[in-house]
Amino acid sequence: RILLTLRLAASIVERVAKQKRQSGIKMKRISIAQRIILMIVASVIALMLVGGVGLNVSNQQTNSIRIIHEDSLTSIVTLNELRQAFMNIRVNAYAHLLTSDLDVKRGAESRIEEQRKRVQHELATYQKLISNEQDKKLLAADEASLRDYLDLLTQQLLPKSRRNEVDAERTAHVTRLALLSSKAQEALDAHVAFNVERAEASQLEALK
Repeated sequence: RILLTLRLAASIVERVAKQKRQSGIKMKRISIAQRIILMIVASVIALMLVGGVGLNVSNQQTNSIRIIHEDSLTSIVTLNELRQAFMNIRVNAYAHLLTSDLDVKRGAESRIEEQRKRVQHELATYQKLISNEQDKKLLAADEASLRDYLDLLTQQLLPKSRRNEVDAERTAHVTRLALLSSKAQEALDAHVAFNVERAEASQLEALK
């Protein structure tokens, strides 16, 4: 920045001299003191110009840091909370299916309901963090895949498991539930990846 300032100052001095020559004004010999004063004035002007550029760059960097911290990181934390709640539901769903003990099943159902509410809370929280249209589409995919999984689990599979019914329909539900589980996990992973890429892009912008 200092080198740039000196170059700008020299340029200003040269431009003043050139304008005087072009206008036909006869330049008198300038004393050393006058030259120093002229350089100081030119330096101040140059510093103001450089400072303006620096302020603009600083503002751009501040905005990039804000995007990383307030937008991307907050979104990633929220999505990780959502993924954790979904994983807890899956663990308790399999615990419900694998036992015939009604007390164990009731405990699993209670935890599933608790985590289902947590899922709804995190989805509602993320609504306030949507950054653009792509982010909105990814959230819609999260909601749809989680809704499909939870509907099948709570409306079809858990009632059968509660009655300890083992039949072809239950087997089909278990197979479909596994597919819906994978689909929901993929949707959440894609959404996290989107936010990570956005954070990295903002980081690169801040380092320019």
